Amino acid sequence: MFDVVAVPAHDRLRGNNVIVTTASPNRITPARLEEARTAFANLASLPEPRVAVLIGGTSKTHRITPAIAERLLKQLEDISQTASLMITTSRRTPDSLKTALQNKFSGSRHFVWDGTDPNPYFGFLAHADAIITTNDSASMLSEAATTGKPVYTVKLEGGSAKFDKLYATLEKTGALREFTGTLESWSYKPLNDAETVAKAVIERYKKHHETR
Repeated sequence: MFDVVAVPAHDRLRGNNVIVTTASPNRITPARLEEARTAFANLASLPEPRVAVLIGGTSKTHRITPAIAERLLKQLEDISQTASLMITTSRRTPDSLKTALQNKFSGSRHFVWDGTDPNPYFGFLAHADAIITTNDSASMLSEAATTGKPVYTVKLEGGSAKFDKLYATLEKTGALREFTGTLESWSYKPLNDAETVAKAVIERYKKHHETR
């Protein structure tokens, strides 16, 4: 019923009219990051290296257990000795974990977003030297990998075949590694799935009108 359908590689849909992207197309571009860098210039005062910590929560496929939350807090506490943390949670994050993060990391050396506007999410991605994200959100993983910065994933309980394929794809690109409590630096070619889709749509649009 459609002329063009765009799906990420972890989706099984295929066909002559299907564009397959590496991960999920998103709003991250160099221009948007530069804009966010300026809009949230206050984050530049945090000590380097700066680490964005993106925490999701319990969903249909994943769950943050008390044991996972406790381990994550300990790992973040360890790296906080030599790095500053920029932490954001979601509506799915357990309240107990939100409270623990606020208690441990609120202060001049770190930044924990309290949920009030303006949302510093893009600012975090712009100012981060590395990104840590829980593995329950394809969007967060895809956006992080579009920045070109080292991306660490925190494994939650559960999962699915689709998510496993996404993790494998991002690991293959060089963007993603499992977070084990230490920080490293590496580089890879940033994802650019939104532009991939846009170019393909324009090309097909041109061919469609040329054949009319």
